[in-house]
Amino acid sequence: MLNYLETIFNKAQIGIGVLTSNLEWLKVNNSLLNLLGYSGEELIHTSFLDLVLEIDRHYFTSIESLFSSGEEKNKSIQLRLIGKNNSVVWTEVDLVADSDNVDHLIIYVKDISDEKEREIELYKDSHVLDRFIDGVPGLLFITNVNGELLRWNNNFCKLTGCKAEKLKGKHVNEIIQSDTNTNIEAFYEDVIVNGQGHLDVIINTCDKSTSKFLVSSLVIIFEEQIGFLNIGVDITEKASFQFNLQERIKELDCINTISSLVNDSNFEPMKVLSEIPDMVKKAFCYPDKTSVYVKSGLSEFTSTDFEETSNCYNSNSQDSDSELEVTVCLSPDIEFLKEEYSLVDTIVIILTTAFKRHYAGKKLIESERGYRTLFESTPGLIVIWDVETLEIQELNNQVVDQFGDIENGSSIFTLFSGRPKSEIDRFHEIVRGYREGRLEQSRGTWVFSLNDNEPLYLDVSSYKMIYNDRQCIFSIGRDITEIVSANKNLEISNERIRKLNFDLIQARENEQRRISRDLHDGIQQELVAILLYLRIYFTNCKKLGKEVDSLLVKLENMAENSIRSVRKIARDIMPDEILQNGFVATIENFCQENLDYTDFSIELDLNRSIKLDMNKSNQLYRILQESFSNITKYAKAKKVQVFLDYVGDEIIFSIADDGIGFDADTIDKGIGFSGMEERAMLCGGEFFTESNPGQGAKVGVVFPKSH
Repeated sequence: MLNYLETIFNKAQIGIGVLTSNLEWLKVNNSLLNLLGYSGEELIHTSFLDLVLEIDRHYFTSIESLFSSGEEKNKSIQLRLIGKNNSVVWTEVDLVADSDNVDHLIIYVKDISDEKEREIELYKDSHVLDRFIDGVPGLLFITNVNGELLRWNNNFCKLTGCKAEKLKGKHVNEIIQSDTNTNIEAFYEDVIVNGQGHLDVIINTCDKSTSKFLVSSLVIIFEEQIGFLNIGVDITEKASFQFNLQERIKELDCINTISSLVNDSNFEPMKVLSEIPDMVKKAFCYPDKTSVYVKSGLSEFTSTDFEETSNCYNSNSQDSDSELEVTVCLSPDIEFLKEEYSLVDTIVIILTTAFKRHYAGKKLIESERGYRTLFESTPGLIVIWDVETLEIQELNNQVVDQFGDIENGSSIFTLFSGRPKSEIDRFHEIVRGYREGRLEQSRGTWVFSLNDNEPLYLDVSSYKMIYNDRQCIFSIGRDITEIVSANKNLEISNERIRKLNFDLIQARENEQRRISRDLHDGIQQELVAILLYLRIYFTNCKKLGKEVDSLLVKLENMAENSIRSVRKIARDIMPDEILQNGFVATIENFCQENLDYTDFSIELDLNRSIKLDMNKSNQLYRILQESFSNITKYAKAKKVQVFLDYVGDEIIFSIADDGIGFDADTIDKGIGFSGMEERAMLCGGEFFTESNPGQGAKVGVVFPKSH
């Protein structure tokens, strides 16, 4: 099995590697070595960060967060990596940190250099298209089939007086009115049927006047949707509009014909290129004095009766797939029209874009097998499902192995068979989030029933994606059944430990109660008897007029001090007065007695109406004892405040001092603090600590009023 996984790892079509938390390589596959040009030995001894172009290294401040434990995390970024010969490779890098092994980072590297180059070319091409649109005299505007504006030239903005941001999506009816009885919507319907059409229109200008234009419309493909290219000529001011209009129509017919050829499902690049020269020749103002030359790679095509002259215009696109070049030559006595420059540039843009799409499709088909292998070999269960129909579009073998008879086209609810309504409602809520755009990704633990009725716990991460032109969800599940089972066993063990702790403290309290009773009934009674006998002796001596020996006086004082000490020890071990006088009175007595042994004053703020059961009273009393012990030893306090009262729906018991304080985040809490936390838990509350150096300290317990 390990050899099989090693083979899949090394034969994967994309680069895969494993990094340490210091971004050092542990393992790389052949695709990654081929991409960067290194040998395995060279790359293993090169830090990943050294391969990243310096301008992109700022990403790694956030990448360090991937190594924090607690959950699986991933990050996708685009980086420029440095190859062996200092070549720069554009890559898309997916980094995945697994919560089970936070010391390792899996990295998937995909070469996107071609896509980046195409983006740059398309960016350049878009500026050429803008020059063509703005170079057209008169009006030019493009609408979709609903009549909403998509693009326009500067003349259109100037004439209407509308800013560009206000024109986008504006309906053409809001600006243009038909000069005849023809409805504009009906006119566009005729254009769709006939492919083109003409209409006299009136345009409301910015100075609230009107201008009359003859608009010629043509059906085109723009931004991958059907629309109308509209060119308007001011027929009130230009005497030669008919000639100009005919020329523009010839140009539009040429562009439309080429667009149709390249968008045909059977598009063959070389066959189309062979037809381009004569098509462009006919679109020019003087076809008989025009020659056209087209070159792509090693292929060359010329128009009929081609003749190269000194009066030529060349437009090219140095795309690695097409290397397209179009050259138009005119007789020396003829000047190029501005629109003819734009026509040639536009044809190059259309052909280059079509070539890119064609060759990208071929590459996609070639790489599909590799991605399919990676899809099937990925650990975990993968399902791609349609967010609208909930139909499964794709799944891997791991899903079939776990759930049995399930296939593409099945409903995603097939996986939820036998699950409770609450689980199904939860899934419906997530689906609504994706449909309404509130969610882009989600993660959660789901429980499924297998054919043998055994539960399957999956940690499922889901992401929105486009698959087969559909809005889909990519879900990948990691089997955590064993982890869940181990957590349940751990919780059972923790509960047993908590019960043993409670039983231990109860046993200790019972033993302390016995010792307290023995002190009270034994030693204390004997000391009281000694004191009574001494006082009887003193009384008799006084009656007889005898002097009392000073040693006997000291003995009496010692007996009184011993009785007080025994009583304090007995109360510290187990204050029976909680049963007799209640918790509040016991606190008051404790604080009063401590005034004799401490150097600080004590301020009490106690709500006497609060009644606590014996367990809570005992635990809180022990916390009070431990707090006073800590304050006496370490705090150097002048004043201590003891608080007990209702605060909202809670009861708060706290002890605060104005001493030297401590850093609550770094102090070694030791046995005393741990004991107070344990006692707070045993009485159903939560222990808290508040302190800063030089600002005193406060400890206490908060628990619900309902307790």
